[in-house]
Amino acid sequence: MNAIDRSGANRGQRRDRSVGALDAKRCIVALAVAWMAGGVVRAESINVPNYSFESPVCPEQGYTTVVENWSEVGVSDAGLLVNGFNSQTLTNASGNQMGYLSTVSHTVTSGFHQVLSAAYTVGRSYALTVGVAKCSAATPVADPESRLTVALYWSDHGTMTALASQQVRWGDLATDALTDYSVSLPTVQLTNDCAGSSIGILIVTETNTGNNAYWDIDNVRLAATTVFTPIVETIDVSNASFELPVLPEGGYTTVVDNWSEIGASDSGIVVNGHLGQTFSNLDGNQMAYLSTVSHTVTSGLYQALSATYRAGRSYAVTVGAAKCTGVTPVADPESRLTVSLCWSHQGTNAIIASRQARWGDLSNNAMTDFTANLQTVQPSDSYAGSAIGILLVSETNTGNNVYWYVDDVRLISTRIPPRGGTLITVL
Repeated sequence: MNAIDRSGANRGQRRDRSVGALDAKRCIVALAVAWMAGGVVRAESINVPNYSFESPVCPEQGYTTVVENWSEVGVSDAGLLVNGFNSQTLTNASGNQMGYLSTVSHTVTSGFHQVLSAAYTVGRSYALTVGVAKCSAATPVADPESRLTVALYWSDHGTMTALASQQVRWGDLATDALTDYSVSLPTVQLTNDCAGSSIGILIVTETNTGNNAYWDIDNVRLAATTVFTPIVETIDVSNASFELPVLPEGGYTTVVDNWSEIGASDSGIVVNGHLGQTFSNLDGNQMAYLSTVSHTVTSGLYQALSATYRAGRSYAVTVGAAKCTGVTPVADPESRLTVSLCWSHQGTNAIIASRQARWGDLSNNAMTDFTANLQTVQPSDSYAGSAIGILLVSETNTGNNVYWYVDDVRLISTRIPPRGGTLITVL
């Protein structure tokens, strides 16, 4: 018989039927930590063979002492029961069968264990959940202080060393429904002895008296969670702060290197301080200007990059914008500047993601950042693999001209290291 070392276990922590609420709170805390770290949580279910004790199928009498994939520990009267055996039905059982365990003595540990093919992986935390109930079909009355321990362990030179555990009290359980009990193992570190070792699941019992106590167990679930730090890459935007061509002090030009005009646009570049309007947070010494001619005509600047939209990545374009009051001190406050990511589709700039700035909300002495976000590109998206386009366009609700300043165009892509599981993006 293998020895059991509980030195790494959290013993004596009672859990009642509020266990689900506790797990929810722990999940919220984990997500909050991930959010503060700018992370993405990836949750993955790990296969537990015969997790609901459906194999083998019980014979006519409704029970068997043979349990596939699980090994007995100690002096154990254990096996499988059909739900409804001896008139005891559990309303929330997974499948048609469940496991049962008996408590023989407080001096002898007895139960089930299983070694999985999965290993404890550095950077992952683990949560084991088991449904537990009183087996009143065998023991209508038993020592209420009898305990069942649910544990994650690893084999340390043949010894089952518990890494994390949770105890269940017989007297707290129901006879007609399973109650979930969970044990959580914090993120495995490279220095942990268990790193790289096979994951072990242990379900064992003991009592404070010599009387037998029977337990029903079912639906053993194991989940691994990894918090990834997104990989953020800056994508080059040519003449991003409109420093080319270089202008003399107080100068302006209608030429904008690397950018193309769209529509009936009066656009160009000016030096900071042009017409007495100075910006404290300009990137460099120059900025672009755009005019809004009419709400019926889209006008602005466009650039097609050498970079392409890549599957598995999300994108964000950010632009600084401000009022140009040197030319139009008073203008339609509802005029809009739209910052967009687009792609060339059959000769048309097809917008994928955009964000609008309202003229009336902007400052005339500092740039305000506006960002358009594109969610993760899928391989099936029609623009996947196409050149990234950035579009800055303006319009007004009147026929009056409205002028804008724009500066410091930034583009980033974000990706998560590839791996199986379900992604939960923490926004």
